[in-house]
Amino acid sequence: MNSETIDLVVLIADADYEASVDALLSSRTQALGILPVSFKLVRAVGHDPDVRLRAEEYLRIYINRAKYALVLFDKEGSGEESVSVYELESEVKHRLELNGWENRCEVIVLDPELEIWVWSNSPHVPESLGLDNHRLNEVLNRFPHNDIGKPNRPKEAMEECLRVSKKPRSAAIFRQLVNNVSIHRCQDRAFQKLCLTLLTWFPKDV
Repeated sequence: MNSETIDLVVLIADADYEASVDALLSSRTQALGILPVSFKLVRAVGHDPDVRLRAEEYLRIYINRAKYALVLFDKEGSGEESVSVYELESEVKHRLELNGWENRCEVIVLDPELEIWVWSNSPHVPESLGLDNHRLNEVLNRFPHNDIGKPNRPKEAMEECLRVSKKPRSAAIFRQLVNNVSIHRCQDRAFQKLCLTLLTWFPKDV
């Protein structure tokens, strides 16, 4: 990366996050109601625990290059599953602010993991997972659901759907879903926080 200023640097945990965030910022800015954004995605070598423990280290070289910094990781597998997402977000954000990102950073922890974003009532979901609606619902009925109708074990539910459909798991599935599912269909707390953060930083009306 050269020294040219960019709008946003995003620290992520893996290829699935990379595909999701890249699709969101590359193709869905109009749906988000934000201006086009120049961005850099940084993938942590050690996945979710590495993001949680070393976010400020990964982002240090971007302090004078990026206007804003965003950090995304899963609660499950982060090494701190016993605390709330709010505590995790606050802890990592505090460290970022102490290291030069005050008033221009945000941390979003997905509970339990990224696969929670897969599940909505969009017809693109069964299509992306290689199943028809009837077969998809048969699989999902095997899993307990949370209070907004998403499976409590979203990763396992996705993997079971892919096992049944014999479709290989890949980051391309996340990209396809982000590109096609309505932004407004996802009621997940973390996704709504992400949308609001981007809208606050990059509003069209300014």
